[in-house]
Amino acid sequence: MTFPIGVQMLVLCGSQEVPTPLGPILTDLLISAEVTEVADGQAGFRLVFGGERDSQGVGTEYAVIDDGRLQPGKRVIVAAVAGADPAPLIDGLVTDVWLDPGATPGSARVVISGADLSVAMDLAERITSYPDMNEAMIVEEIVARYARFAIVPEVIPPLEMELPTPVQRTPIQHGTDLDYLYAMADRFGYTFTVRPGLVPGTNVARWGPPIRIGTPFSALTVGGSTLDNVESLTFILDGRSAITVEGVVPDTTGLTSDVPIAAPLSTLEPPLSMSTPYPDGAMLRSRQPRGGEGQSLIRAMALAQGRVNRSANRVARAEGTLEVPSYGQVLRAGSIVGVRGAGLSFDGFWAVDKVVHQLRRQAYRQSFSLTRDGTGALLPAVVP
Repeated sequence: MTFPIGVQMLVLCGSQEVPTPLGPILTDLLISAEVTEVADGQAGFRLVFGGERDSQGVGTEYAVIDDGRLQPGKRVIVAAVAGADPAPLIDGLVTDVWLDPGATPGSARVVISGADLSVAMDLAERITSYPDMNEAMIVEEIVARYARFAIVPEVIPPLEMELPTPVQRTPIQHGTDLDYLYAMADRFGYTFTVRPGLVPGTNVARWGPPIRIGTPFSALTVGGSTLDNVESLTFILDGRSAITVEGVVPDTTGLTSDVPIAAPLSTLEPPLSMSTPYPDGAMLRSRQPRGGEGQSLIRAMALAQGRVNRSANRVARAEGTLEVPSYGQVLRAGSIVGVRGAGLSFDGFWAVDKVVHQLRRQAYRQSFSLTRDGTGALLPAVVP
């Protein structure tokens, strides 16, 4: 499938170990592809095929279903290829197959949908203990169970994390690996994603703070001039997003009955905006510590700070759409992008939280969501 800017789409499918190219028959039947990338959580894909049976249209089975490589559990890799460099958009497993026979000749559709490889981590529940291990160690052990998918862990330990002893506590997993990975990330205001690597067939499982640094994409330009490169872009400032945490938790040392816990400010670094994420006056929300009872002061503080950081990360949000040929790049989730032409409050750099790639023949559109911790650009100009 070719696009106006010279980008081609590559689809591999089949066995979980060695997926193969779609092939000419299924490529001709492919009508559209949609890939949803996220900076936190699980990505997904949706492939729409024409529902032809055979050259006369009277076969006993639809070609996409009869092929067998797009059944639930099969692996799918979707990549955008510019020149000789493929840029994988998603590497995942098929979860659903939809068939609409259609009411008229040629209107039948077969829809293949699925999720990234983290879906394999959500299949089996387990009860497992991890003695003498902190969250970073546990993440690496869990990810190692899925080495057959060429998933490499990228773990960034939080500064406040401790190494528990069996006398203090022993972490115990109740549920699927994916649920436990998400729960551990949420404690520290972290994110967990499984994203394709630079080479198709390789993947990175990232467990760490929200991405706020990196080479920015070309600025999204609005304002009604000839320099505009987006179709739409709207902004919202959420005065109820950010919280502070303040209260007491039981003292585990026995020296006193309660220990004060306070996390008044976000520690997300670096900031993306000039203003504080905390509104003035009555709109400031305060919350009590939770999840720290019976645990050390260091851990209780880390849990409180994680809640504050997560709440502050989405104080300002933006949503928009663009045509890739007009923008000139393929915007990616989990990256940084500039905005210009939206005024002093909303210009500047933003974190790309979500991107939906919508690929059709001779068309490539994206819808996207941006987030940051407040208003006001840190720099007077956005480059590039």
